[in-house]
Amino acid sequence: MTGTVIDGTIRLNQEIVIPILKEKKKVKGLESWKQTVEQVSVGERAAILVQQLSADSISRTMIGSSGALTEMKSCIASTKPITFYRGTISSGMKVHISTGFDTVMAECQFLRPDEEQYEQLTSLEVPCVYHQGRGCRFLFHGHLGDSLNDRKIRRFVRRQRSGQVERVESAKSIVCNSLFKKETNISMFESLPVCLSTGETGRVVCAFGKAGKARIEMTTPLSESTLKMIAGGESVQVTIYLKKYIGRKKIEGYLPGSKN
Repeated sequence: MTGTVIDGTIRLNQEIVIPILKEKKKVKGLESWKQTVEQVSVGERAAILVQQLSADSISRTMIGSSGALTEMKSCIASTKPITFYRGTISSGMKVHISTGFDTVMAECQFLRPDEEQYEQLTSLEVPCVYHQGRGCRFLFHGHLGDSLNDRKIRRFVRRQRSGQVERVESAKSIVCNSLFKKETNISMFESLPVCLSTGETGRVVCAFGKAGKARIEMTTPLSESTLKMIAGGESVQVTIYLKKYIGRKKIEGYLPGSKN
């Protein structure tokens, strides 16, 4: 095999990994510019002799020491759009991702902007070998970050629902309407936090009747000003903030401003 060292050093008798073949080989000989050498470093080109490797089994690929190269199925990547591309780049689109000597189809989910950069979740149709931190470019360019497994990926969309306080049962218990539809299974939302337009917080306790109303337990007793607003017929809004996980039935609640 002939190639150029792009990171680190390769030495005589070192064990190398050929990911595309899923094989490990020991370096039996190194030659650089027709001279036998003991090692080669970054930027140097060399011929590598290993045993029992067919010349037809690989073409262009990457090799490395154990652990240097990782096979990934999904990853987080930071990307920048290429200004000359005039098309639309959006979540859910499939593009060709090129990294190293691999070009594979991937589905992109753009997560959030970071100044002029964007975090992107890439799901590859076929696993490929990557060198963490190296660039990739097509409709956008950037750097591959951490490889992810299916258990680590938690994609969700944020939703919110709003209703009105209908009555006060006690200083720490209220009933609200319009927060849920009549056919909603309110038990799925029990114990999730809610926020009043007055700034006070509480949690969903249970359904109240069968018309989509819910009983809310307040974290602290309602203030005198809030009680006067409700008693005077003023509108006090109740909002529940949700995270709905993609591909799962799981729903979580959170309060704005918290670390969620």
